[in-house]
Amino acid sequence: MTKAEKIYPELKKMITELSPGSRIPSVRVMMKKFHVSQSTIDQAMGKFKDEGLVVTYVGDGTYTKGYNEKKESLMIGVAVSNYPSPLAINLIRKTEEEIAKAGHSSKIIRYDWREPLSASIDAKPLDALMLSPDALFSAQDFFYINKLKIPTVILGFRLKGIDIDTVGSDNEYGGALVADCFIKSNHKKMAILLAEPDNVIFQSRREGFIKHARLSGIDEVELINTNTQSGEDAFAKAYSVMSDIFKSNNFDFNALFVLSDGSALGALKAAHDNALRLPDDLSLIGYDDIPEAEYYFPALSTVRQNLSEWGKEAVKIIIKRLAGHNGSSTQKIVFPEIILRDTTAPDTSFNVTKEISNEEAQIKVV
Repeated sequence: MTKAEKIYPELKKMITELSPGSRIPSVRVMMKKFHVSQSTIDQAMGKFKDEGLVVTYVGDGTYTKGYNEKKESLMIGVAVSNYPSPLAINLIRKTEEEIAKAGHSSKIIRYDWREPLSASIDAKPLDALMLSPDALFSAQDFFYINKLKIPTVILGFRLKGIDIDTVGSDNEYGGALVADCFIKSNHKKMAILLAEPDNVIFQSRREGFIKHARLSGIDEVELINTNTQSGEDAFAKAYSVMSDIFKSNNFDFNALFVLSDGSALGALKAAHDNALRLPDDLSLIGYDDIPEAEYYFPALSTVRQNLSEWGKEAVKIIIKRLAGHNGSSTQKIVFPEIILRDTTAPDTSFNVTKEISNEEAQIKVV
C-alpha cells in the first residue's frame, strides 16, 4: 500500500466534512498534518479530483465541489451604462469574448445611467451578472444588486468597505505610469486635462500622476478643468477648451495627460487645428486604449486596461461562487500598462549610459 493510499481515508473524511465550495487546506498544511511529502498529497488529491470531490482553480486554490455541473452553459449578464463612452463598447466586446471562450452565453444590458438599476436589470433569465457601474452608482443600487441572489462581479470600480466581488485596474498606478513616462522624456512642465464628469476612477488617475510627479521633484502640475457635466459630450468639451488654450499661445506645459482616450482625441484634434506638432511641441497621453486610438494621426499614446483579463477573472469568480464558495469578497486587481505611440517624445533617461561601464548600463536599462 502506498503512502497516498494510507492517508486516503482520513484525508477523504476531512474533505467530505467541509461545506460545499470550501477551500481545501494548502499542500504545505496537509504535508505537516499527515507527515508526508508533496508528491504523496498530490497523488491523493488527484484521486479526489477524479472522483469529483474537489475542483482546482488555477492561481486560486482547490475547493470542495458544490455546483451542479449538469448545467453546462451559463447565462451571464453584462450590464453597462448607456452613457456615451468608447470604453463601454470595448468592454462589452472583450467580456463577451471571454464569456464565450469559457463556454457560456452572455446577455448585454445597456442600463439607463439616469435611472436606478432596478429599472433596467432583471435577474430572472440570468445565472450571474457582470456590472460596470457609472459615476452615479448609489447605495440604493448596491442594495438592489444584493437582492438579486445571483453571483455579481463589479467591473472597473473598487468598492472600499463593501463586501462584493470586483475586478478592475489600479487607476492610481496607471496615472503614475503616465507621469513616469513624461519624466523619462525630460518633461518638466506638465498638465492634466479633466474633461470627464468627476468620479473615483478619474480621481485615482489624477492622484497617481500628481504623487509620482512630486516624488520626482515636480511640485506644480497644471489642472485644466472643462467642467463637463453628466450627459455632456466630453470629446467636444475637451476640443473646445484646448482649442482656446492653444489659440491663445499662452500655455506653459509641454506634456498633457488626458484622463480618457475619448477626450484625448478631442485634445489631439485641437492641437492639430492649431498647428501644434506632436510630440515636438507637446507630448500627449490618454487612458483606456480604445480601438480607435492607434488609427488616429498621430497615433495616440495611452494606458491600456486589459479588459480581456477583466472578463476572464470575472468568469473565474462567478464559477467559484456557483460552486458554493461563500467566503469573503474577491478584489482582483489587473495592472494597466502604458502603450507608447506617436504622441510622446522618446525616452531620454538612458542617455548618460555612454559615460558609465557596460555592466552598469545593463543594470540601469533592466
